Amino acid sequence: MSSFEKEGSPTESDFAQFNFDKLEKELEATAAAEKQYWLENDAKIRAVKQGVPTYDHFREMVMGAHLKPLEKGEKVDQAFTRSRNQPWNTHASNFPNSEAADKKDLTCTALSSSAENLPSNHAAFTLQWKRCGNDSNLKYHFLLRYPKEGNISLSQVFKTDLPSGIFADCCSVLNDLFTVGDEENVITVLEHLSTSKRFKLTIDFLSKGEKAVLYSLFSKFSSVNSELKQVYRVAQSV
Repeated sequence: MSSFEKEGSPTESDFAQFNFDKLEKELEATAAAEKQYWLENDAKIRAVKQGVPTYDHFREMVMGAHLKPLEKGEKVDQAFTRSRNQPWNTHASNFPNSEAADKKDLTCTALSSSAENLPSNHAAFTLQWKRCGNDSNLKYHFLLRYPKEGNISLSQVFKTDLPSGIFADCCSVLNDLFTVGDEENVITVLEHLSTSKRFKLTIDFLSKGEKAVLYSLFSKFSSVNSELKQVYRVAQSV
C-alpha cells in the first residue's frame, strides 16, 4: 500500500463501479430545478408588483415564467416552433429514460432509512417531489421522514421560499392520507412549513379549493395550537 493509500480510502475498483452518468443527470436535473425556481420567483414578484386581479392570473404568470417573448423580427409561427421544442416541464426533460430505474432510485431516496438522503434545500426537495409523480403514498412518507428523523427540518428546506404549487400539493397529500397515529408529525410538518419567509404570500394566493383542503386537514386534529390555526387562517372554520 502506497503512502497515499489509506485504509477506507476509495480504490480504482470503487470508481469503476460508480455511476457517473447517473450523477451527471442528477446534477443537471438539480441545476434545472434551481433555474426554474428563480424564474418562478421573479415571476411571483412581478405579479405582486403588477397587482394581478386573480389567483389564476398569478398562477399563469408563474407557470409561464420560463417562456421567452418574441425576438426582434421573429414571426409567430417561428416562435411556436421554438416553444414547441422547449419542454413545458423543464424538470422532466432531465430525468433518465428508464422509468423503472427512476422509481427504484426515488424509492431509495424517499424511503431510505439514511437521513443523509433527505434533500436539504428547496431545489433538491422539489426535484424529488416531482419525481414522485402521482404516488401520494410515497409523497406522504417522504414528508413525514423530516419530523421523524429530525436531522433536517422543512424549516431549513423552505427557509427562503415556499412555492405555492408544492405547498398546496403537500397539504393535499397530508389531508388525503392522514392517520391519527401521525398527528404529531403532521402538525410538525405544518409548523415548519409556516416558518418560510414567503409563507404569508403563499397563503394569500391559495385558491378556494386549496383553502378547503386546509380546513379539512385541521378539522382532523384532536388538538392543535390556536396560533397555528391563525397562521394558516383556519381559526374561524375549525
